[in-house]
Amino acid sequence: MFIQYASHEARGPLQVVDMGLELHISDLDRMKQEVHRWSELEFTEWKKYSRLHVQEVIDACTLTKTTLTDLLTYENIETGMVLVDTEATNLFSFVVDTVRLFVIQVRI
Repeated sequence: MFIQYASHEARGPLQVVDMGLELHISDLDRMKQEVHRWSELEFTEWKKYSRLHVQEVIDACTLTKTTLTDLLTYENIETGMVLVDTEATNLFSFVVDTVRLFVIQVRI
């Protein structure tokens, strides 16, 4: 069960990384073909949109690393190698950060 959970938690953000990079590559290919016809405004909008793609990929990678670290910590807790101190967590902030990774998929 643990492997199934760990796999699922890592696959979600990695899927965002995969899709974000594929979309960025297709945008770069399109840009190479059309850039000479773009206005300054179109180019500026493309750069802003492109930067958003890259930031979402970075966010997904960060979430994946955090999730894997948490899972390893969980395993260490189960084996008695770590003592747990509880602390308050901002659930709203956690949910917002998680949902933000899927905004790009909603826009398409």
